[in-house]
Amino acid sequence: MFDCADGYKGVSEIKKDEDHVKFVQRDACNLPSDLGQYHMAIAANLVDRLPDPEKFLRDVGKFILPGGFLVLLSPYTWLKDYTSKEKWLGGKY
Repeated sequence: MFDCADGYKGVSEIKKDEDHVKFVQRDACNLPSDLGQYHMAIAANLVDRLPDPEKFLRDVGKFILPGGFLVLLSPYTWLKDYTSKEKWLGGKY
């Protein structure tokens, strides 16, 4: 694991090959059961653009290895074009 406290000296030690990094794109509300498990998953600007964000949050844990991480990044700018108002998380405006 790269520790940011060590500065950039450790970056060259990170292996950048198919055995260590895998990028996949799927329907976040209908993830296939055979997707596998990962040490880390990143959901960037995603939650507030899903038709059912709660379903995604309930389901995504089964794809994270024990001790792994789910990184959620979101401005939480809910729009009815993507998510019906009754499915908004963290408050109703």
